[in-house]
Amino acid sequence: MASVVNSAPPLLLATLLCALSASALSSSVFFLPRPSCYPESMYAQKFQVDVLIRGQRRPCPLEWLDQFSMRNFTNSADFDDTLPLADGRLEASFRLTPERFAEGLSAWLTQRGKGEGQPVQVEVKIL
Repeated sequence: MASVVNSAPPLLLATLLCALSASALSSSVFFLPRPSCYPESMYAQKFQVDVLIRGQRRPCPLEWLDQFSMRNFTNSADFDDTLPLADGRLEASFRLTPERFAEGLSAWLTQRGKGEGQPVQVEVKIL
């Protein structure tokens, strides 16, 4: 079986290895290192997203980032290539600038009343 795996096309090989269980991959039948099914980072840019509400800065809650990143909440394709990771952490493609993300998120959070009656300021830094 090892010779079959070693001569398989790369895409087929990656699909096969991702589908196999960890126990099968750890056996001595395979001579290839176990690849990750997904790269370590999904997108090229990593953002730190902070919100300022009534003068208090804090990481933007994951729930807000997640909701904002879904098209059915924003009706905008600009934010489709984003992946919320944790409070204040987001990955994005190069199609989206930090300034555009901050502008869109700020308007969206303010419109939804997340600023306790005040405009929500958003600061986005590239990590």
